[in-house]
Amino acid sequence: MLAEHPGVDAIFVGCDVMATGAMQALADIGRRVPRDVAVVGFDDSVIAVCTTPPLSSVHQPVEEMAAAATRALVRRQLAPHWRCVFPAALQVRQSSVDTR
Repeated sequence: MLAEHPGVDAIFVGCDVMATGAMQALADIGRRVPRDVAVVGFDDSVIAVCTTPPLSSVHQPVEEMAAAATRALVRRQLAPHWRCVFPAALQVRQSSVDTR
């Protein structure tokens, strides 16, 4: 993707593990995060705070989601198209903020 679109200045990746791989691929070709390319992941996993720079990531309340699904299963409240909506929040860290 980077070879075909060298002007890319931001990447949103489907999970934090893949985002760390994207950050490594960027480093391998000499692109700096976030100065050249901002990177944002999804999961807000523990790995997000362990990367260099720390990874901005979309947080979902996974424990609350699991608890709601478990309650619905136990109470036999699941219809074929059961839905429960939870808020998502962007955790902004250094991978998407250029502080030049």
